[in-house]
Formats: sequence, C-alpha cells, structure tokens
Amino acid sequence: MKKFAIAGRFLSLVALSGLLQLAAVAVVTAGVTPAQATGAPVLPPTQNLYALGCGENPPHLWTIDATNGSSTTSGTSVPSDSDCVYAAPVNPVDGNVYVEYFHETNGTPVAYLGTFDISSGVITQIAPLSGDTQATSYIVITNSGDAFGAVSGSWFSVDLSTGVISLIADQGDELSWVAYNATDDTIYGFRTTGDTTADAFTIDGFTGTLTADPSHNIVVPSGHIGCEPNPFMFYSPTGATFDSSGNLWFANEECGSTLLVEDFAIGTTYVQGDLTDANMTLGQAPRYTYSTMVLFLTPGNVPTSTTLSDTGVNNSATALALAVSGGLLCAGALALVMMRRRQRS
Repeated sequence: MKKFAIAGRFLSLVALSGLLQLAAVAVVTAGVTPAQATGAPVLPPTQNLYALGCGENPPHLWTIDATNGSSTTSGTSVPSDSDCVYAAPVNPVDGNVYVEYFHETNGTPVAYLGTFDISSGVITQIAPLSGDTQATSYIVITNSGDAFGAVSGSWFSVDLSTGVISLIADQGDELSWVAYNATDDTIYGFRTTGDTTADAFTIDGFTGTLTADPSHNIVVPSGHIGCEPNPFMFYSPTGATFDSSGNLWFANEECGSTLLVEDFAIGTTYVQGDLTDANMTLGQAPRYTYSTMVLFLTPGNVPTSTTLSDTGVNNSATALALAVSGGLLCAGALALVMMRRRQRS
C-alpha cells in the first residue's frame, strides 16, 4: 500500500483552493444536459438529494433535481475562508447530518467534525479531527450509530463525540466511493478500474475487510459526453449515498461533476446528467457546472424542502497545530492530477 508521509504543517489553504477551483470548472463547447435515462431509478418522494460545493468561495448547498442534475442554491453553508466539505453522512439513529470540513484558523487549515442543519445551513462544530490521521476522504454511519472512515487505502473508526480517528486496517489501494446502505445494513466501497468502470466491495466496518461484490460493479453507459472533445471518465473520488430504496447515487468530478445512479437490484448504472446551476450564475457558460465532493439525502426527520440562509460555522474551538492529514494530501494530489490532465487535453 502506498502511504502518504505526514509532514510538519498543513498545505496552504489558498493553494489548495486554487487547485480545486482549476479542477472544478473548465470552458467547454456547448452541451445539453440529458433527460433522465430510461429505466433509471427515481428518488423516494420523501427524500431530496443535496450536494455541497467544492472549490467555490464560499461553498454552496445545492438541492439537486435527481432526474437531470439541475441544481439550485439559496445561500452559503460555510464562511468564505473555508473550502470543500469532504464527507456528509446522515446518522440513521437520530437523522443528524454530520460533516467533515476544513476551516482556516490563524492561517492554518484544520479539519473539523460538525453537524449540518439543512434548513438553516448552519454547521455546528463538534471538534477538530485528530488521532491516527487528521482527516478522512469519507465517513459512513451505520444503523447502530458506529462511524467509520477511509483515506489513502486505510480504514478507520471515527468517534462522533470527540472527532478522534483510530486506525482499524490497511485496505490497499484507495477506494473511490464509500457509502452505507441502511436497507441491508451494509457498507459498500468502490474502486475505479478504468475511465468508466469501478469494482464493488462490501466492507466489514469493525475489521475493514473488503469482499468483492461483482454484481454491483459500475459500468458507465456509453454515449455521455465528458469534457468535450474527450469522453466521460472518472477523474477522482467524490460523493456517494444510498436512498431509502437501496439505490446508489454517486458523482464523478470532471469539468464539474456528473450525477449517476446504480439500480442496486439489477446492478445497472445510469447517467442522469451534469450537476449544473439551474440559475446559470455560478460556473462558466454554456454549461454552468459545479463540482462536489459529497452527496447526501434528506434524512427521515428533516423537512424535504430547504430555505438556506447566509450563515456560518460556529467557531468555538481553538486552533491546533496538526500534521498534514492523508485526506488533505489525497485531495491536493487529485487536484494536481486533474489539472495536469486537462492541460494535456
């Protein structure tokens, strides 16, 4: 397994934000967001699909039309000196939405764990993330309330009350998506094997053991245009979430992000469309796409509509001198790869 060395200080937030902004949006020729693919699953009527923007200053909370990726936003969810949210799992026990986010304190970007109020946009800080790593790429919370995370090919437990992260096991190569399916009480992980394919695994949360699940391998249907004139491809790991019908909604990150769904009963993947700003104010013409690292769904005890106010994080914690986390290094490395690939295209 390739491990990331922990350096003595965090990467500059400004530099990381700049890389992510370069990776998030590209000027491309005109393209049309397709209608929902024939036969694709639909969201349960009690659930809404959300994304938190990445590389925007400030980031935005988006409500997504799951049939085509068209999205609307009514404000910001975190202050302008914050960057991406890297995880937004819903706790099946109490319906709370947890978030892992970066916030600059005294010039140093620190990863925090908090809760997110969909109706107000407020992030309430719990604690800085600390322990065996200072950030994870994903966090999932099971029906029993146990929380786990993954980064750089390793599997961790996450204490939701203290933010302490503890190593459970090394898993090998980085997982591209991790999501918890509450309908069958199973954690699933996906590892990209090509530009349009990914292998599926089930994950034992308490041991980190991966078991291949080929019936749910992802194969993106042909014909979807990516960054013209290039075909669609998975550029980086981003968000994934299961709805209450047990279907997987996930995104890639390429000239913004593309929304996909896998019908989990039959293992077929559908492209819904690019994640675009319905008001055509954020992003670049003609597509107005945006980029996300997370997707999440309305939990059962949260209203299905949202009015988001321009409000910020509760900054009650003092700054800590933390080492560079595997998650932050991973995000920076991915951003560099994405930028270089686009420069070559």
